[in-house]
Amino acid sequence: MGNMLNKTIPKIFFISSKWRNKEKVEKLTKELRNLRFEVISFLEYPINKDVIKKDPEEEMRKWEAMTDWEGNERVKQIAQEDKKSINRTNTLILYIFGTVPKKVGLGRCENKGFLG
Repeated sequence: MGNMLNKTIPKIFFISSKWRNKEKVEKLTKELRNLRFEVISFLEYPINKDVIKKDPEEEMRKWEAMTDWEGNERVKQIAQEDKKSINRTNTLILYIFGTVPKKVGLGRCENKGFLG
């Protein structure tokens, strides 16, 4: 049992953000992978394979104008992907650069597997 306590747990990053930050998230993902970290990026979800090719600002306008988000199948699928990603990772990066008011606290969250 003593060896288990000394075992190094590999860092697995999950990056989530708004589409407006697409280029910054792509850059961060690349930099972390160059450092040999495993990275899960919301941009790489299978459900986003077509959206990734489109203009991020236009996609954000559509997303923010959505009125049926509670019953929207795409929203449900993205939430499921987020849940899977959170449960696979031990480090969440919520990239909010330029998208929130200045008075926002930043913190560290440790995944304890609470999302089932």
